[in-house]
Amino acid sequence: MRLSPSVTIVSAGLDWEHKDLRSIYQLKKTTPFRYVVVLYDLIPLLLPHFVVPAYVDLLTAYFGELFWTADACIAISKTTEQDGQAYIALNQLQTPPRLSNFVLGSDLPVVVGGDSAEESLPPQLNGVQFALYVSTVEPRKNHRTLYHAWQVAIRNGWIDPKTQKLVFVGHSGWNVGDLLYELDANPALEGSIIRLQGVSDELLDRLYRDAAFCLMPSRYEGYGLPLAESLRYGKPCLSTSAGALCEVGGSLVTYLDPDDVFAWAESVSQWFKSPGLLSDMSTKIRASYNPTGWSASAEEFYRQVLEEPRK
Repeated sequence: MRLSPSVTIVSAGLDWEHKDLRSIYQLKKTTPFRYVVVLYDLIPLLLPHFVVPAYVDLLTAYFGELFWTADACIAISKTTEQDGQAYIALNQLQTPPRLSNFVLGSDLPVVVGGDSAEESLPPQLNGVQFALYVSTVEPRKNHRTLYHAWQVAIRNGWIDPKTQKLVFVGHSGWNVGDLLYELDANPALEGSIIRLQGVSDELLDRLYRDAAFCLMPSRYEGYGLPLAESLRYGKPCLSTSAGALCEVGGSLVTYLDPDDVFAWAESVSQWFKSPGLLSDMSTKIRASYNPTGWSASAEEFYRQVLEEPRK
């Protein structure tokens, strides 16, 4: 492909280790083309203690070069767009990229109620109530607060570990070795915290449909896709208000402090005991929440790509 002013290059991946932004910047000077990026979050700048240490300096430099180079940054939430605007203002960039935002899709690529065989739940979840948290296990996602809250609930007799379970879906990330060991070895849990990795879209769909409710204790999100997915399924959700989570959940979500272990223990326990409350909340969510599909999300994204001016 020959570069020209009519060419737009879109960078939508986590490619900060695989490209030289300074070379792209110089190339744009001699061979004009448009460079548009998806902006997921600015966590390395805002919360560097929640980033793999070896990447902090790399990502700090990356964002500085990105805002100098890109013609447009399309953020995955208004919150992330505002974080970008704040960074531009703080660093007094003279020719900043144009920032905008679009909404991510939240539909899973499965046919609910179709002719294909329904995915079975793992045996340990058959015939029990369970709360669901979908996320990579890493410090920012705050699984530890749920772990401690779950212990409080068991110790006080607020939940029955034989009939009520806590399900973590997601692969293991960085700096969680001690937590994973405790989850697997702590006899007080009585096997009531279930960790699932490598889950198919079909099984994830089944987990969302069968969960009593969902959880999102994260300390910061550039968007919070699992929260949007849970609302799409009409599931009540306990969440923090960090980052874009309030933007996604609005008044349909119950928000808790990420460090208030007792509040999480009390709320999770109460929800397990209140099927009528959960049913009423689910009815409200289904009536009020307007989910975005991935096709509509892509259509809006490319509309903005085509409309964005060059520097």
